[in-house]
Amino acid sequence: MKYIKLTFQYMTNKHFWKLMLFALVPSILISLVSTFNSTIKLFIGFFDITDFDFKSIHHLINDGSFLNNDWWYYLAMFAIMVLLSLILSVFIGTMQRHMRTGKFQITNIFKRVNENFVPSFLSLLSIYILLFIYGIAVSLVTSIWFSITKNNIATFILSLIFMIFAFVIMVFIISLFSMTTPNIVCTGQKIRDSISISIRTVGSKLIPLSLAFVLPLIPLFGIQIGISFANIRILQYITDTLMMMFICCYYPVLIFVSYYDLFDRDREDLFPENRL
Repeated sequence: MKYIKLTFQYMTNKHFWKLMLFALVPSILISLVSTFNSTIKLFIGFFDITDFDFKSIHHLINDGSFLNNDWWYYLAMFAIMVLLSLILSVFIGTMQRHMRTGKFQITNIFKRVNENFVPSFLSLLSIYILLFIYGIAVSLVTSIWFSITKNNIATFILSLIFMIFAFVIMVFIISLFSMTTPNIVCTGQKIRDSISISIRTVGSKLIPLSLAFVLPLIPLFGIQIGISFANIRILQYITDTLMMMFICCYYPVLIFVSYYDLFDRDREDLFPENRL
């Protein structure tokens, strides 16, 4: 709960709304090409499935966007990822300077992009690859369970257990590597060294940091389940956009406030502005 408290403490400061505006455009675009209720939709409509082969299950999971999963869909995703990386470069550069100096200024945008684009893009790409593998694993395991059990109920239970297990493993992996980007931004160290430092540092705090990654998502996924039952496309799109805005704002703040806490670094933004 400590890292969640630190994150929301920063997100409620008087300047944060300026950074939130940066997340609006990419959130709208990402919601056009993807949805957060893809695996939820799989299990809601599980007993209506007639074909349990891998291709059909994987298509069902990836059929939640307004756009079809064609080659240009992945091109659109790449373009949006580049745009989001540009925005995150400014976002984390401004935030890091605020924590380091206590002064909040959205300035030197080109400098922020030049310094932070690569770690931002690599972080987003790594998460996208993890989510892609997660979707393939859920689809594959679901089809395998059905081929073994030949029973919908048994397949449903076993697949749900695997989905939860795979999600926990994915969160642990993301948590272990989560200090990589802040370390690169704050120290300028190479990616390889920063990955090693992140794994060593997070090791003893893996559980509390992982909970900080997961707990805020629980009520959001609860809302997504309700939206999936309602099956109103525009409502799903609005919900996805708001959820993406929260994710774009919450997780960059989480990894930086956690970094400053784990490395025992002073945060100047916590002091009164006029203390000098």
